Amino acid sequence: MATLTPAQAAPLQSNLWFVALPAHVRQAIVESSTLVALADGDYSHRKDHVAEGWFGILTGAIKISSTSPEGREAVLAFLEPGNWFGEISLFDGLPRTHDGIAHGPTELLKVAPKEFHALLDDYPELALHFLKLQSSRLRLLFAAMDDVNMLPFDSRLAKQLVNLGRSYGVAEAEGIRINLHLPQEDLAQLLGTSRQRVNALLSEWAKKKWIAVHYGHITLIDNAALKQLGGIPSSA
Repeated sequence: MATLTPAQAAPLQSNLWFVALPAHVRQAIVESSTLVALADGDYSHRKDHVAEGWFGILTGAIKISSTSPEGREAVLAFLEPGNWFGEISLFDGLPRTHDGIAHGPTELLKVAPKEFHALLDDYPELALHFLKLQSSRLRLLFAAMDDVNMLPFDSRLAKQLVNLGRSYGVAEAEGIRINLHLPQEDLAQLLGTSRQRVNALLSEWAKKKWIAVHYGHITLIDNAALKQLGGIPSSA
């Protein structure tokens, strides 16, 4: 059973899916879990392996990615604190679809398969909440596919930066620093393009004072300009 400090529990309370669960179900989930500490680069799970748990992120981040036999990595997403992941293989019994890798020191809640299925048996209403979770993820996937097919590359990059700033942003005097060590290679993989193409556009935006590029970090200076380019409403 995991015992959480207020600081550890706070990210879970920021997750709209989790807080929509009945209070007694949220409590049961935490009581069914154990704490797992990962160092940067450690795996929460590996592609093609049998599922060993369902996870909630307390601190740090999890990079969801896949690596080809030739060693080329494709990054699907960076998951922030408050997110839950890893339930797909527990539902269908098939191997993991991607690797989960700690991006910086990361702390997780882990619900083992036996406890996961016990939760579903004890709290039937949880199944409907999982359906809503999967539906929201499908909507995000369809929106991402639309972006790839319909938006020019500069709009997609601007939108990605704004979204990363929303998830990992820390307000500073210069602007909103994306508090995630994000080399341009990782950013390029998120968008399915080359590092050179990302670097050229970031350099152009830095000259316009839209962003500031530091080693492994990006600060959003003119967030309004990036939102406009990315087609994001100013109120979002």
